[in-house]
Amino acid sequence: MRQRIFTARSKRRAASWAALGCGLLAALLAAPAAADPAAPSVPDAGARPAANGPLQIPGAAPGANPAQNPETILGPLAREIRTMRATVQGLGEQLKQVEADVTRLESDAAEKERAWENASEALERARERAESAAAEAYKSAVALGPFGQHAYDIHQLSKYTPVIGVRPGSGQSPARELARAEEAERAAGTVHQAAQQALQSTTLRRDTLRLSYQQADAQLIALRTNNAAQLAQAEAEENAYEGAVGGGRFPPALVVDGMTENPLVERVLQHARSKLGLPYLWGAEGPTRYDCSGLTWDSYRQVNFVLPRVANNQFNATRQVPVSKLLRGDLLFFGPPGPWVGIHHVGIYIGNGQMIHSPTSGDVVKISTVWWSRFYGATRPLREVPAPRPNPSTNPPSATPSGSQSASPDPSANPSPSGSSSSGPPPSSEPPPSSNPPLPASSPPASDSPDPGSSGSPAPS
Repeated sequence: MRQRIFTARSKRRAASWAALGCGLLAALLAAPAAADPAAPSVPDAGARPAANGPLQIPGAAPGANPAQNPETILGPLAREIRTMRATVQGLGEQLKQVEADVTRLESDAAEKERAWENASEALERARERAESAAAEAYKSAVALGPFGQHAYDIHQLSKYTPVIGVRPGSGQSPARELARAEEAERAAGTVHQAAQQALQSTTLRRDTLRLSYQQADAQLIALRTNNAAQLAQAEAEENAYEGAVGGGRFPPALVVDGMTENPLVERVLQHARSKLGLPYLWGAEGPTRYDCSGLTWDSYRQVNFVLPRVANNQFNATRQVPVSKLLRGDLLFFGPPGPWVGIHHVGIYIGNGQMIHSPTSGDVVKISTVWWSRFYGATRPLREVPAPRPNPSTNPPSATPSGSQSASPDPSANPSPSGSSSSGPPPSSEPPPSSNPPLPASSPPASDSPDPGSSGSPAPS
């Protein structure tokens, strides 16, 4: 019996993998890999483009942007890096999502294969019981003497007459049990085949995306390497450009509508700041290398708030807030207009129109001016809390209570563009140290590939 089961299982598995192999080969032949691109170089400086009218400030009314031509701030290298970086970020976030899909489908296909094997083994056992019952029925029929010539007809009759050939304790005849086992095996085989096909198509998509990402990533790294001496100038130009797009309308706001940031945010920002200067690595979650969503994931993990791992899923899983009500610790997302699945970058807002983030390959964790020109939206993982009221005995009355500070722009608080060496929010904007809760007894484990399941449950938002 075991030899028969093993032989049947081997034949089915061989047929299944042969079919899948043919499908994969056909798909690969239909989509050949692209040739390696030439090493990128700085484009011809030429004439800088003129802006087609004033740029729109994120979250502001039309025409409110005081910068008429911020495009003229950018040189050719800064423009080329911005374009290639967006391409690499988009491919990288898609690849992370597809990698997760492949892992999930591999587990699902393995589970469906085990179910199919179990159904095949049950079918073999039912077939053996049916054959044994048929033999016993034949022997019993032969013992009928003159009616022996009808023995085979009597055996066939047991398939249609429930009272003939019923196996004790089963409630059904071996023939009916065999029919049901055959149906179960066919159904399990169909489900297994569908799972394998889903895994095959997703794996092919992953491999295609991986190739595209590797090629674009290599181009971006070569561009930065070949122009290392001009990188600081290009970054300063980009910060100035984004500051012009923002129009200075985003001063640090510690109190919005009488609410302020959650006390746990300070611990999130402290952890993110401790990673400044560490290199970017696609798919890394720390502690020594990060990609963009890996940095936000690891920073919020310090307060036992578990974010999804991919940037667009982080946006979709947290509470959206308007840009006019930004508080420190809010997540900032970037990508083209359209569905949220197109989001390709995320950073943490630190006030004063700045964010801390891990940009892309060849770069490091740094503080930059918010990329307002590619801003998609903002979310708040941790619920804001009421702002503390001033104590009349120690603070003299003022015309505007601090607990009702407006979120409208402050002309005296325009953000100044800065690079990776920028500092955080002004010391006067920090919440009182006494408002921070004590650190937990045990901090989350740190590793380059942390287990998301070991970081506790997310705080309610």
